[in-house]
Amino acid sequence: MNLDMKIHPAVVGLVISLSVIATGIKFWADGEALEYGGPSQLLNDSRGQVYVQIQNQLLEHGADGEFLRRHDLGQLGVDTTIGAIAFFSNGDILLRRGKDTRSFGNKIAAYQRHENKSNLVPDSSGAGLARCNLETRECREFAVPPVDFKSTIGIFVDWQDDDVFVSDTSRHTLRKYSVDGEALAEPVRGFKFPNQLLIAGGQLLVADTNHHKIHFVDPASNSFGRTLRTVDVVPPEAEHGNHRWPSHFARIGDEWWINNMNSGMRNGGIYVFDSDWLYLRRIPLPANADPISILPFAGGALISDWDNDRIYRVTASGAVLDDFESPGLEAVLAESRTARTRYRALSWMGFVLLAAVFIALITKAILSPASEPQVDEQNPEQALDLRSDELIWFEPDPGIVRKVHLNNRLAGGALVGLVAILTYIATAYGDPVVTGRILPLASALVLIYALIYWMARASVGTAIGFQNDDIILRNHKGIESRHPIKKVIYDKSIIATPDMAVVLGQHPMPLYEPKIVTQQLLPRLASARPVSRTTMQRMLIRLRHPQGVMLVVLLAGLVIGGIWYLLR
Repeated sequence: MNLDMKIHPAVVGLVISLSVIATGIKFWADGEALEYGGPSQLLNDSRGQVYVQIQNQLLEHGADGEFLRRHDLGQLGVDTTIGAIAFFSNGDILLRRGKDTRSFGNKIAAYQRHENKSNLVPDSSGAGLARCNLETRECREFAVPPVDFKSTIGIFVDWQDDDVFVSDTSRHTLRKYSVDGEALAEPVRGFKFPNQLLIAGGQLLVADTNHHKIHFVDPASNSFGRTLRTVDVVPPEAEHGNHRWPSHFARIGDEWWINNMNSGMRNGGIYVFDSDWLYLRRIPLPANADPISILPFAGGALISDWDNDRIYRVTASGAVLDDFESPGLEAVLAESRTARTRYRALSWMGFVLLAAVFIALITKAILSPASEPQVDEQNPEQALDLRSDELIWFEPDPGIVRKVHLNNRLAGGALVGLVAILTYIATAYGDPVVTGRILPLASALVLIYALIYWMARASVGTAIGFQNDDIILRNHKGIESRHPIKKVIYDKSIIATPDMAVVLGQHPMPLYEPKIVTQQLLPRLASARPVSRTTMQRMLIRLRHPQGVMLVVLLAGLVIGGIWYLLR
């Protein structure tokens, strides 16, 4: 494998640019595909209508599940649905409008569970919490002054007086507003990523997610947030499955159903408690389920599954029935699947482009022509009998050896930095999907560097000796192989005996000084057998030489990676 072939700087720049573009396309497309998840929030209005939220679409159904119509929240100014939405008693809806203005740093901080330090003031006119009419599509800012939570929030509207309760999740705070958006109480802190809210029995229940409990507080304005009691909703079965983060709950008959998510806030489980909060059982959803929201329905419950484009119908006893379906729901899901397919195709194209660049480099290294070393016919030494009883040794150019070691150190330092960055991103996101993409990439980079480092070390620590009609090859471990020259094969850059190979290198970084190769080594190989690059590669593989091993590993990695990517 000719890893020392001459490459024009413009080609290097093109390769780097294509690699960056390909990687960018893949990560961008994968991120966009993730935005097209399945059903998320399930909610009722004061008439008992059933609503399903998917991206910025709200699908309205009758109390019996019959599809009625589709509401495009984009027409209300909703770019991306951030946080919960809720209905007032007159049918108006409370939601967040505007674009998702969070920076990459904000999202990293959120995944690291740092407190949100962004300003509550909207970044632009029309952004932030708004009260809208689905019929007329008229909206007005909610709260005085206007607020924009810019991150996950839970909302509950008490239809008795239309008081609004907000869990400001990333600020670990509860808030209370009047129907007109006036703050009715001071914000209450002391929670840890509070999520869903619900009033039951005159108490406000809070999913205190990172305290792993349901918190009961006083909803009255003059004593808002006063702790009444807390209950632990993480039974041993949930601990065993790492389902320790309660995010959503619902009262189903006389029972409480809790969605306990895992540490990445995904792929949780639904755990059932009785009216006294004693653990009863777990709902038997599919193993790969990603439940989000729970809604009482037809004496049982509906449970949305964001990852799998499903809404489960479950009886009060916990039996999972056929999925909840409707024409409107299927239409939006079909659009989502189409969009995901499109972005995954773009991601696949990015992968193919990256693989193509990589394969092209490997092919160039294996098959690229190099200047054939020529014997200097004007040198009188060429006409001499170069046989000698004296043992003569030739070793790699010390200057080139220093360059190889320096390049190894520089590449190792760059790799450590890159792996550290990738590890930080994976840790920061804490998301199995992100981690599942980054860790294989980091592992592949480490493996490739280890192979290159091994190959370089094996190449520079060698020596070639001649005595009479014999050649002696010494590898980087100091082991020698002695054979008659007629049993030797060689090509433009490698000399091999039946049990050892030594790399000569090629322009622009020949390991052995070119004049020594042309004037001393090649003339002594007159009785050896020249072979093609392919034959030499087969010999390197048979000898388990680092270059042969690297070729096998890289080609196998490309095949396995391509198959995995296509089948995942």
